Amino acid sequence: MSKLAHPLTQSDRERICRHFLKLGSEDRRLRFGTALEDAAIEAYCAQLNFEQSALFGVFGPSLELDGVAHLALWPGAAEVGLSVLEHARGYGIGSLLFARAALHARNSGVSELFMHCLRENAPIRRIAERAGMRIIVDSGEADAFMELPLPTPFTVGQELYENQCALVDWTLMSQVAQSDAKPLRRLATTGKFAVLTA
Repeated sequence: MSKLAHPLTQSDRERICRHFLKLGSEDRRLRFGTALEDAAIEAYCAQLNFEQSALFGVFGPSLELDGVAHLALWPGAAEVGLSVLEHARGYGIGSLLFARAALHARNSGVSELFMHCLRENAPIRRIAERAGMRIIVDSGEADAFMELPLPTPFTVGQELYENQCALVDWTLMSQVAQSDAKPLRRLATTGKFAVLTA
């Protein structure tokens, strides 16, 4: 799988929808607060606004999304939602996606970042704790908050660099997916390209 969080665009809408549809009932409940039916997920994906939100994804070797971060942006504030497919857990994808979303939020001038989840969503709460977020638990829900510093030339450059790495990563993965070169496919899917792990 890729070791990079890729910016997602309108052209990825169907992939995003397929990702959410692969979530089991319990994972849907943890991600959306309720176990959405397929039709509700499809409606949610159809109304995603790529001008008022930023989405990032980690791709598997089949060019399907193993993880997705949805960053909803408002003036001065943003909320992050994360989901990782069961087979891709334990590799740090959730933390990677959170860090990428937080970087974009900071560079967009957001001063407060927050996440909302069910109280029992231990993976999201661990990500929030590791990021230094303040967590407030109220009844069956938890809210995590953190203040973001102002962007700097370094953080802006970091995001530009990560975007370029993601573009190279996508190009290589696309070529490997269409190739019969098995050694190259093995190398790509284990994330050993130096440029991809920089």
